[in-house]
Order: sequence, then C-alpha cells, then structure tokens
Amino acid sequence: MKRYKIPNEVLYGIKELDDQHQELVDTVRSLDAHVGSDDIATIEKIFDHLEKLMIKHFSDEESIMKETEFPDVAAHSVHHKKLLEEARQIFSIAVSRGTLSEHDINESIDKILRHLLLADAPFNTHLRQTQHV
Repeated sequence: MKRYKIPNEVLYGIKELDDQHQELVDTVRSLDAHVGSDDIATIEKIFDHLEKLMIKHFSDEESIMKETEFPDVAAHSVHHKKLLEEARQIFSIAVSRGTLSEHDINESIDKILRHLLLADAPFNTHLRQTQHV
C-alpha cells in the first residue's frame, strides 16, 4: 500500500497534531488489505485503534484550540463528534454485512480528508495568524 502523504499546506506545523493526522489516514488506509475480507475480528481491531486515535486527536486538537483562543472551538468539537459517529456507523455497517467494502474505505478516507481540508482550515489559518506555528 502506497502511503498517502498529507499536503504540507494543511499541516498545522504542530508535530503532535500533524503526526496524528497522518496516523489517522494511515490507519484507514491499512484497511485496504481487508477489503472483501470476512475477517471481522481483524477489521474490528483496526477500527478500535482508529476510534481511539480519533478520540485522542480530537481531545488534543481541542485543547490546543482553547490554549490559542480559537473562537470556534465549540462548533469544531461538534464536528469532531459527528465525524466520530460517522466512523462508527461505517464500521457498524461493515460488521452487519460481514465484510468490509472498498466503498467503506473510500468513504472513511474521504471524511477524514474533507475534515483536514475544510473543517480544520480555519484553525490552521488561526494558528498562522497568531504565530503559534
């Protein structure tokens, strides 16, 4: 599997958060090897890891948002909760179906990348304008 490199322009310049973004994408991409597989136990382990990564990352990101006085922390937190719930739904569908589809993977990657490119952009701008990077 070729590693997806997150574009530099969407990186925060905060190593911990940037590394977490990359790990989130890499974890979803690791599911590619399980497309069409009925090895739900392995898929479940990967999704469990992904869920824990998302929870940690969202918590870390929201803490830095508060520290840097980002004005839209509450709205961004709501978006994080929605993204986490959507990931859980994708996994639930895969489990009930008994297999992981390529569509599941693409939908998960799409949601994470859209979040990085669209929802995180105002925070990225805030960090650059307030010289926190």
